[in-house]
Amino acid sequence: MRDVDASRALLATAAWRASEGLPAETDVAMAKAYAGEACLAVARRAHQIFGAISYCEEHPLHLIHKRIQAASLDFGDAQLHLETVASAIGLEH
Repeated sequence: MRDVDASRALLATAAWRASEGLPAETDVAMAKAYAGEACLAVARRAHQIFGAISYCEEHPLHLIHKRIQAASLDFGDAQLHLETVASAIGLEH
C-alpha cells in the first residue's frame, strides 16, 4: 500500500507541474522510476500471497507481472529514469 500511495503522490506532482506549464521532466522521471519499482514489488508480494494459483492460467497475475516487465523495456527501467533525475540535479557518473 505504501508503494501505491507514494507512486500516486509522485504522479500527481508530475501531472500538476505539467498542467501548470512548469518544467516537469525531472518529476516525470521520478514518478516513472518509483512507480516501475513499486509495480514490481506489488506483483512479487501478490505472488507470495496467492502462491501457486498466481502462476496458473486461470489467474491473471502472471500476465500482469509480465506486462509490468515489458513496460519497463518499452518505457525505460528505473535506472534510466534515475539517471535523468541525477543529471537534472547536477550529479554525473
